[in-house]
Amino acid sequence: MKKSILKLTVATAVLLNATVVMATDYNSGVVTKSPSVVHTPVEFGSGWYIRGDIGVGVSGSADVAASRAARSGDLDADADADYSVGVGFGYIFNQHFRSDATFDVYSGGDWSGGASGCGVDALGVAYTGSCSSSDGGEFESHNAMLNAYFNLGSFGGLSPYIGGGIGVAHIELSNTVSISRCTVDPGENCDLGVHSGATANPESFTGPAQRFTSEDSINFAYALMAGVDYRIDEHWTADVGYRYTNITADELFSSTTTTDTISFDGVEIHEVRAGLRYDIW
Repeated sequence: MKKSILKLTVATAVLLNATVVMATDYNSGVVTKSPSVVHTPVEFGSGWYIRGDIGVGVSGSADVAASRAARSGDLDADADADYSVGVGFGYIFNQHFRSDATFDVYSGGDWSGGASGCGVDALGVAYTGSCSSSDGGEFESHNAMLNAYFNLGSFGGLSPYIGGGIGVAHIELSNTVSISRCTVDPGENCDLGVHSGATANPESFTGPAQRFTSEDSINFAYALMAGVDYRIDEHWTADVGYRYTNITADELFSSTTTTDTISFDGVEIHEVRAGLRYDIW
């Protein structure tokens, strides 16, 4: 009996020892692996930007022609826009190329010019004096454009670029006025149908201001740009440059008092602009 108990005790001890060894070996062979999760960074709107700009007009010209009872012809007209403000939304494709859509308002625009020469009267008799006209008007334009820019490189934080854009412009033309000034025969005026043709005792004459109808229309427009970018930080970029804008038109103004007309065929604007772009990351 004692031998049986002893054998059982030894066997139990051996079994427990083997179990411990097996458990130890098992545990030592287990490698716990956490699930491998790879997070791919997603940058919302990466490459997109918004922008805001202001511009100051420096010079320009207008394509204007006048038709009057005694003479007609093109007017030598200058044009200017006091200022422009604009907003835009764009995308940077790579370090050299970006594009955006912009909306700009040109305010305080005006054009002025005139024509020289007296022409002939209804009978074909030439005026013998000197004649000229002072013409002008105001305009405001709202432009929607698609633009593309090419970066020429980076030099010490400055990145020069060139660009161009096409779009449409809603132009409003108002307060168009024309005044004629002549030195003519006594008793005549600049737009008299017939005259004596005499040259004695010429008289100076300034005609009344002729006012013309206001017009507005939607027309084709295009722009050319050149400037320099400066990267302020990872989000902000300053932009200073020059923009040439050409707005076509085909508007005919009729005088409210006579049969005279003025044809406004377009305006060119040169301006200096400054703005900020904000990269959406």
